[in-house]
Amino acid sequence: MTTTETLSAPGLTAGLWTIDVAHSEVSFSVRHMMIAAVRGSFGAVSGTIDVAPELTASSIEVEVDTASVYTRNPKRDEHIRSATFLDVEKYPTATFRSTRLEPAGPSTAVLTGELTMHGTTREVRFDLRFNGVRVDPWGNTKAGFSAETVIDRHDFGMVTDMPLDSGELFVGREVTLTIELEATAQ
Repeated sequence: MTTTETLSAPGLTAGLWTIDVAHSEVSFSVRHMMIAAVRGSFGAVSGTIDVAPELTASSIEVEVDTASVYTRNPKRDEHIRSATFLDVEKYPTATFRSTRLEPAGPSTAVLTGELTMHGTTREVRFDLRFNGVRVDPWGNTKAGFSAETVIDRHDFGMVTDMPLDSGELFVGREVTLTIELEATAQ
């Protein structure tokens, strides 16, 4: 990607930042019967952001406990945890490790990396937004980020399909992943 954009993140200092588990979320959305979106999230997210002096050399690692999936429906959560989809017994974590960060605008970038889920690793590209830096009431410096991508669940070995009479799928193949991260400077 060739761009004349530079990435700007005022207040984001170089060094290691730890993902604040209490204020971060990995969520997803997938079509149900192709007429409605089912949303869910993972309650256990951890990782680090290594901010480099040159922002485009920064990196991030995120780990998700796949058993922590929550969709507000216990039966559906168990189905998602089963071998049909996430197979949490065999694959207890999903990870993302960045490989490249390319500016897309003053506070936006394309974050490329390796997503490993359900025993399969694929390169994915997230649209990333830097949301700012603030100091909380206890003196901790916090930074916020939002990222989103769309993946095909078949690319990650989750190929169980139940076709409807219309020929469409009961559960859509495209899954939108959204990450909201708050990180604390170390």
